[in-house]
Order: sequence, then structure tokens, then C-alpha cells
Amino acid sequence: VITVEPPQEGERRVVVRRPGTLGVVMIGYIRPAALHPDFIPLEVLTAVLADGVNSRLYQGLVDRGLATGVNASNFALRDPYPLLLSATCAPGKTHEEVEAAIKAAVSALIHKGVTEAELRRAQQQIEVSVVRARDGTYNYASTLGEAVASTDWKWFLTYVDNVKAVTVQDLQRVAAAYLVPDHATVGWFVPAANTKMPVPAATATAATPAAVAAAGSVAPAPRPAPAAAPQARRPFAERTLRKVLANGLIVDVVENHAVPTVAVRGLVLAGAATGSPAQPAVPDLVAKMLERGTATRTKEQIGALLDDVGATRSYTMSLNETSIQANGMARDLPRIIEVLADELRNPAFAAAELAKARKELENDVLRADDDTSARAQERLAQLVYCLLYTSPSPRDR
Repeated sequence: VITVEPPQEGERRVVVRRPGTLGVVMIGYIRPAALHPDFIPLEVLTAVLADGVNSRLYQGLVDRGLATGVNASNFALRDPYPLLLSATCAPGKTHEEVEAAIKAAVSALIHKGVTEAELRRAQQQIEVSVVRARDGTYNYASTLGEAVASTDWKWFLTYVDNVKAVTVQDLQRVAAAYLVPDHATVGWFVPAANTKMPVPAATATAATPAAVAAAGSVAPAPRPAPAAAPQARRPFAERTLRKVLANGLIVDVVENHAVPTVAVRGLVLAGAATGSPAQPAVPDLVAKMLERGTATRTKEQIGALLDDVGATRSYTMSLNETSIQANGMARDLPRIIEVLADELRNPAFAAAELAKARKELENDVLRADDDTSARAQERLAQLVYCLLYTSPSPRDR
């Protein structure tokens, strides 16, 4: 017997207060299972809401300085489950403001619908992400197994075609049917002040003679049979085309025509350790600002260039280096390279975008301050590399 959850007849709310530093607002709208005909339009609607700088939630919250990050999730499951929208509150912004902005973006979808351009962009983003997720035998088998567990193999094979068949009318219809105020469950995470807990002293347990004898009496494991000799493969160097450009840039190319995708990875030996003691946050801010417009294009224009073909790119700062990552379809490689070149050679560093980047970086640091692993790694780096940004307050950095 399978019990069906009764329909929700009013908004539900929950508030969680515990030690932390960042406020979060999440709203869930219950929707049908993945095999329901409305699930695929909801997938596209999720991309319209939160994928890229031109998405509804990004423009309605991040661009307005209300949030430093937004997300939308629509998990493919065999049973009904909420479509989840979330946002991390920007410094100085209240949960009420962030919640109201999320609901305003949802209301606009219901009453005004989406444009054809938004629809095509979301469809292309989904198609490319699916192609990349199924790239390789392991990934293909893994995603097929997930699909069979939550839907069936036919759903897996027809997924992209069904996404392409969605219309703007479908999106407005499912938004009105499922993103209903009375069907919302609103959750707030309200950070409370951190309290320092005493660290218990480490205790050493002496080994007893019986334990030592028992440990020494364990029979050795049988030696495994020798593995079969692997088939001879061409060395990686022979499969790699290397060129050194006139400006000193080293380019390595490895071709694989089995899949229609392309991945670009770059490395610049300039990381957080290159920051000055007076301005330790500059390297991180530079990495964030590279995605925020050039001398000739706004970040929205660049976002449209990439989103329209389902391509992505990012710049990530670590201790000693800056990583460049870009993904897309092989046919769109010229566009991806052109965008990367423009951002790296002609960044705008606009004052308004810098103010937003500062807030996002502040929240990144505060989030890391809640993570004991991140704090331990940072402290180790400070000790090993004699880094000087050891301010007692992460916010001061």
C-alpha cells in the first residue's frame, strides 16, 4: 500500500537557529514525480530561475545586493518532492527581504511568463549539461542507473528531446499550477553566535601485553595473484599536442572525438599567497571580478553568449594558483576561447561590480569560518607559507 500525501492547504514555515554566520532562506514547492508529464517543464523552469547571471533569481537577488548566491533544485525522484529555491542573505540584508524577493520572482513567472530567449537558453544549458554528465562509459552507466531507479530507461533516452519540446506556455502553466503560495514551505536558517567549546585533552591508551600478543598472532593475508599485464598504450606525451605561443603561454591539446564536448583548463601561478599584507583579499577579488564584464561587454552580455550555447566558465583562486575552467560543446570552442581571452585581457573592474564582489567574498570567508576543515587548512597554510593575513576576524580581510 502506497500512501499519498494529502494536498497542502496553506504555507508552512520553519525557523532553525544554531551557531553559524550566514543567513539562508529556502522555499520548497511540492511538485509531482519525475514520470509525471509536468516534471520536464519544471526542469526547464528551474534553469530559467537560477542558471547563470541572466536567470530570474540572480537578477532579482544577487544583482540587487540582497543575496550573495542563489540556487534552484528539481531532483528527479520516483515520488513527489519539492522544487527547492534558496538564497544566501547578503551582509546587512534580512530574511524578510530575501524571502520577499524570491516570491516576487516566482510571482513574475506566474503572471508574466518567460520569453522565448529565456526558454531557448535554458533548453541549451540543460542539453549541454546532460551531454557532459553522460560523457564516458562510467558516467553513462551511472546516469542510466539513476534514471532507472527514479523513472525508467525510456525517460533517460527521451529526456533531451522532451526538454526541447517544452514551450513558454508550458512553463507559465506549470508555474501557476505548482509554485502556489499556499503550497510553499518556507525555511529560514538564522545564525546564532558561535560559542567556543572546550577541547578535551587527548588520552593515550597503553597497549596491554595481551593486546600486543593478539596483534602479533594475526595471520598474514594471502598474497594476491599477479595481475594480467596491461595492454600497451601510447604515452600521454605522444597523445598531446604542445605549443608555446609567442607570449609564453603553454597550450596542451588532447583530442577525443568520441564525444562532442570540449573542456578547457588553465593554470596561472598567482594565488592567495601573492597578496600583500596590507590587502590580502585582492587576489580573491581579482578572480571574482574576471567574470563581471570587460571593457566592451557587460557580465549579462557575456552570460548570454555562454548560456545561449550551454557553455560555462569559472575562475577559482587557491593558495598558489588561479584555475580557469570552461566547458561546452566542441562546436562552440571558438566562442568559449574568445570570451576567455576578452575576460583575461580586458577586465572592466567596474566599481559597482566590485562592491557586489566584496559582499560575496565576505560571505565566502564567513562560510569557510564555519567549516572546521577549511579553518584548519587555512591555518596550516599560514604557518607553512608564513602568510600574513592572520586577522582575528574573517570579516576584516
